[in-house]
Amino acid sequence: MAQPAVVGGGRPSREGRVARRVLLGAAVISCLAQLIALYRPAGPPAPDLVPHLDKVGHLVIFAVPVLLIMLWRAARRRGRPGPWFGTAVIAIFVGHAVLSEVVQGALLPDRSGDLFDVGADLLGIAIGYGTAVLIIARRTLISQWKPGDR
Repeated sequence: MAQPAVVGGGRPSREGRVARRVLLGAAVISCLAQLIALYRPAGPPAPDLVPHLDKVGHLVIFAVPVLLIMLWRAARRRGRPGPWFGTAVIAIFVGHAVLSEVVQGALLPDRSGDLFDVGADLLGIAIGYGTAVLIIARRTLISQWKPGDR
């Protein structure tokens, strides 16, 4: 995404369209991976060699989709995801974090709900969102910079 998403006249550049499609595809894939990880009938496929390593997995499977969705939206809207979009993304993923543990505990016999997993999910959401905000702010500052500015 080295090229700006929009070039002259407000028409999206080819590079911008490709970047948005890649971001959208990656976001969809990360959401599908999240659903598989959270709702497969059995727990993690390998034993937990490192205690609480699954918490890192929870953090990652929530951080990555939030980050990618926010970046996709920002690329789609010329660097601004919109005032309510971030709030909606956070609300949806927070709800999903809680719901997934309830489903695991109540409906999946080989799984159990874990409050610490929800904590890891929430931390992942915060890290994904915070990282997106920093990337978007940096790209905005760079795009507004003019040679000769100090």
